[in-house]
Amino acid sequence: MIECKDFLEPAITLTATFLGAWLAFRFERKNKKDDEEQRQCGAANQALCTLFFLWSTTEQYRKEAIEPCRGKSDAWLNMPAQTSINFGLASFEAGALSFLLQTSTPMIYPELFLEEQRFAELIKKIEWHFTILMNDVYPRFAAAGVNVGASLAQVEIEQIIGNDTAHKLREITKSLESSVDENLRTIVSTHDRLYAAMIQIYPKRKFVKADFHIRTS
Repeated sequence: MIECKDFLEPAITLTATFLGAWLAFRFERKNKKDDEEQRQCGAANQALCTLFFLWSTTEQYRKEAIEPCRGKSDAWLNMPAQTSINFGLASFEAGALSFLLQTSTPMIYPELFLEEQRFAELIKKIEWHFTILMNDVYPRFAAAGVNVGASLAQVEIEQIIGNDTAHKLREITKSLESSVDENLRTIVSTHDRLYAAMIQIYPKRKFVKADFHIRTS
């Protein structure tokens, strides 16, 4: 005679085995999901920090070089020459941030790299401005016996440094001013869009919120 327990015990064993495997699968899947979430949030926070660095570096240059000369007729000649810029965080991780392409605002991804490109172009302009002053302007002033702070008419200045050099300085000065203003605006916009997107995706996670203080000069 076959009793119920003869069927029940194997069934219980099979069920327990299946349940254990299912729980292990769920646990592993949850761990992978948590790891992926952690990586994505970490990459986003690093990107937010990078954006703030780009902004703070650009803002410092604005205060030290652009504002003292803004609106002045001799800005093209008297804008300070600067090269000592700490690059620090100035680039984004393409692979780590690729998950943004699967979000409801995928254009944030290319916008990040556009900010990186804009910053690199600004640095090149700053370096070009420095080179013109150091290689073309200052040596010609020295050769002409012009002392620092000497008052000269614009015509005299152009005769000393040359019309071509004067034209280059005027163009790079205007370009620096417009690039700085535009970069500061777009960096803040991109930062805010990325922050909002990550809060929407992971509302329980914490993300870096940069403090873009109001400019006073």
